Amino acid sequence: MGRAAALLVVLLASATARAQGGGCPEAVAQWVAEASRAVGTAMEPVQCPPGMVRIRLSPEGAPPMDAEVAEPPGPAFRHAGRFRTSPIVDVPDYGVLPEPDRRAYEALVAWIAAHEARVTLHGSDTAPARVAEIAGPGLRHAGLWLVGAALLLAAAGLARARPARVEWRPAAAVLAVAATVRLVLGVFGPWHINGQGPLWIRGAIRDPGILASYGPGYAELLGP
Repeated sequence: MGRAAALLVVLLASATARAQGGGCPEAVAQWVAEASRAVGTAMEPVQCPPGMVRIRLSPEGAPPMDAEVAEPPGPAFRHAGRFRTSPIVDVPDYGVLPEPDRRAYEALVAWIAAHEARVTLHGSDTAPARVAEIAGPGLRHAGLWLVGAALLLAAAGLARARPARVEWRPAAAVLAVAATVRLVLGVFGPWHINGQGPLWIRGAIRDPGILASYGPGYAELLGP
């Protein structure tokens, strides 16, 4: 029953996030339509979280393909002026995409580079305020309360825990082996994580703006 309730909450939050983050303003739709006419390929904006737009390219002779156009900074497959662009595909190599898809994407990138001043993205200048608004009131001041509650819960758990005999030698051996492998292989060693957890926590308790590029769903799910 508890798992079903949790799943229902997640689904409702995701639906709310899609409803709030998916709509694109008229200004974005206008330049995408202009680019579509100029390059001769059907294009439409399908999602507009703050600071980016996801565009669906539908060239003739190939299945539709989505591409992302976003504000800097951050990684990108191609740069078009100051904007970051990337095809959203699940392939091992860009070259295996159908030629019409590649041609449509390259044409979009070229158009944006040539008409950079016409490209506008939803919420580019107000992303932190937008995400804070979606996340709900009181989010900025929740950090100290969350830390205090976490410490109280940790203290209660330690107080209730029964003393147990600790096998220090096996634990020390595992630590020594793991540390050696980690130091030898570096950041791409085994069990490497990408470190996004601290970013999400900081965005939830103090600065929702740093999660703006993920869309409003993250602030909703990771808030108080």
